[in-house]
Amino acid sequence: MRELGWVSDTLWEDVARNCEYATFFHTPAWGRLFETAGLAVRRCARGFLLDDQRVAIVPAVETSIHLGGLMHGYAMTAANVYGGVISTRRLAQWEIESILSRLTGPRTIELTIVENPYAPFELPRPFLASNDFTHVLDLSAGIDQVLRGTSHGNRYSVKKAVKMGVKVRIAESLEDFKAYYAVYHDSLRRWGGSVTSRYPWQLFEAIREYAQSSEACRLWIAEVRGLVVAGALVFYWNGWHAVWWHGAGLESYFSYSPTNLLQSEIIRDAHGCGYRWYDFNPSGGHAGVVAFKESFGAARMRVKVSRWENPMYHVYRRLRRLIR
Repeated sequence: MRELGWVSDTLWEDVARNCEYATFFHTPAWGRLFETAGLAVRRCARGFLLDDQRVAIVPAVETSIHLGGLMHGYAMTAANVYGGVISTRRLAQWEIESILSRLTGPRTIELTIVENPYAPFELPRPFLASNDFTHVLDLSAGIDQVLRGTSHGNRYSVKKAVKMGVKVRIAESLEDFKAYYAVYHDSLRRWGGSVTSRYPWQLFEAIREYAQSSEACRLWIAEVRGLVVAGALVFYWNGWHAVWWHGAGLESYFSYSPTNLLQSEIIRDAHGCGYRWYDFNPSGGHAGVVAFKESFGAARMRVKVSRWENPMYHVYRRLRRLIR
């Protein structure tokens, strides 16, 4: 195995296109959205030439700089979504370990890896792991089978939403995205201190620009009499994986059950377009969100979150505190 150093977006995307387990989160476009929005993330994918002459890519992003640029913090992907090494074949455990060992050198402060549930791997110590899970629907069984797995309450909510006049469509205009962002802000108010992340308008603006020229991203919105009351950002990749990354809803319209109808239509569309998996994404430990996803018959898949921290940097920080 030979290290290729930093790689171009062209090579990175080519490997992602030909990787059977890569998701949109593994592409350069994902990190580029956060760069464009000015969210202190820099794409820095590294390549490795394997013994069989295939290329493996580590789709990392730089998340922090310390000591005047001497040390850096990294995550496998922006916003800590699915990461892991990608290639045009599945990698052996020893290959993954060998690649990651080269990323945890003396100038690296930390490295966070969120496991790709479609290509799970184990990391040795000193990586410290915690367990999480996502919810997925296997659409290959057919839409009728998928719908049979939904709960009675969910089916009732979908019918109620239709009866109450909820309409679902794909957002097109800048005004659609602004309306969704307003709904998101209402959700932030409702979530209060339980919010784990906040995203600025610039990110949604970058996503909207990207969606204008790519079918890999769609903002789905639910409306009542022309008012956007809920929405969901879904990313698609390679005709096999569709993932719901971001969602929000107006509290004053919960009685209309717009999110039930919204997700039902997104799932139907993903199946109609030939996608194998519809991925609801991890739920951040929120029991209500877990229950909502499981009402669609979604199954849990393990997602392990692993983190490596440079012990020498901890020594440096302790010394600084003592000096002060």
